[in-house]
Amino acid sequence: MVSADSQSKKGMCLRVPADMTSILTRKSGIRDGRFAEDRGYVSASTFTKADRLRKRSEFLYLAEIGRRIQNRYFVAVFASGRSDRSRLGITVTRRVGNAVHRNRIKRWIRECFRRHRARLQGTWDINVIAKNGAVNLASEDAYRCIGELFDEISSSQTD
Repeated sequence: MVSADSQSKKGMCLRVPADMTSILTRKSGIRDGRFAEDRGYVSASTFTKADRLRKRSEFLYLAEIGRRIQNRYFVAVFASGRSDRSRLGITVTRRVGNAVHRNRIKRWIRECFRRHRARLQGTWDINVIAKNGAVNLASEDAYRCIGELFDEISSSQTD
């Protein structure tokens, strides 16, 4: 007969006591078999599918009719939104850097969008494009550069 210790060493699953499952589900955000999102616990600073530009046609439409503003490290193409909320698209090509660097830049852009969303009155479709030098930025500098773009978009509403 095989003991529980030897089973765990071989990578086999062990039974979890019933009182332990309630602890596990509490820590993972699942209550009563449903995710916290279903019960309205989601923060206002999330980035859901509805907050994204996802289809190629949306990016092409924005490139065709949108205004462009840029700084040394980023370009923003934006136009009045066609949905009920502001949406963000992110373009970071392979020439910017490897996957780790590209993903870091995308996280910076998403975080900046979350922080500035409240200042964007009305609805906007925005595509932020990273330039080559963005990979060399420190996070504080990146937030400042991206934030300047969002501030300029906000001020363009009055123009």
